[in-house]
Amino acid sequence: PPQPRPGVFAVRYDLQKRGISMELIKGISKETQGNCTLYHITSFTDEIKEELRRFLAVICYGEEDASSGEEAYSYKNTLKEFLLRCQEQSTTKSSNRIKGFMGELLIHLLLRIEDTFQITSACFNLEERSFKKGFDIIVFDNENNELWITEVKSGEKKKGGNASSSIKHLLNTAKNDLVGRLNENNRMLWDNAIHAAKNAISSEKDEKKAVLKILKTHLNRAVKEEGSSSEHNVILCGNLFHTLSDKISLDDIQEKYDSICEQDTFKSVLIIATQKNTYQAIYDFLESEAYSWQKN
Repeated sequence: PPQPRPGVFAVRYDLQKRGISMELIKGISKETQGNCTLYHITSFTDEIKEELRRFLAVICYGEEDASSGEEAYSYKNTLKEFLLRCQEQSTTKSSNRIKGFMGELLIHLLLRIEDTFQITSACFNLEERSFKKGFDIIVFDNENNELWITEVKSGEKKKGGNASSSIKHLLNTAKNDLVGRLNENNRMLWDNAIHAAKNAISSEKDEKKAVLKILKTHLNRAVKEEGSSSEHNVILCGNLFHTLSDKISLDDIQEKYDSICEQDTFKSVLIIATQKNTYQAIYDFLESEAYSWQKN
């Protein structure tokens, strides 16, 4: 699998750090306040494009398959499969499905660049070409031996609102969805998560056994109808596709975080918010890359 790119500063989420601002890579600014992180994608730069090229296969298929050397998991064929999935969905679903797919890809990319967590799930649904079923992303903190269930919601500015109110709406939707799923004791969610982890984590990594052990514990609790959202760490992610002339405020995200924590719905909460003018530039880039490969 790809190794951390030289020069990238991977920052662990730190409860003591507040108001930290930095450039993650050229084109992506980052602000951190407590357990809330805000990314503004100010320009779709060559650096971002290079990271997409580097990570696309591992994002889509997971480390085990992407590192196999098989032609099926090459960058060229991953591009082809990615666009095919988008095209199949866009003919039967609204563009909101495509925005959701682009948003999930963006969160995967940011997590890979940061290299803070071990990602234990792939972007693709491996059973069919529909969008991902179950949990959007699951990540593992190997320093504390804990899983974080990640829910990603993406969209545009709500009518009558602004950037901050719109991202708070997306984060609230992510919270409500996870509350519902983590309390319904649906064993299929955990079966899918276990299957995904087997493909997503390289067999050479020690974390794989630890991740599978934790997931199987949650599976058994679901079977016994003993599962509860309050025993899970969650990362709530919101992707807002909206002009940067109206920027999300990190203080407003922190306010939303405080409100969620007061409800004692989850064990621990992290929030990741992103803002980009439009999702179209990501799709257009991948389409142009696929076209370039076809020509050659």
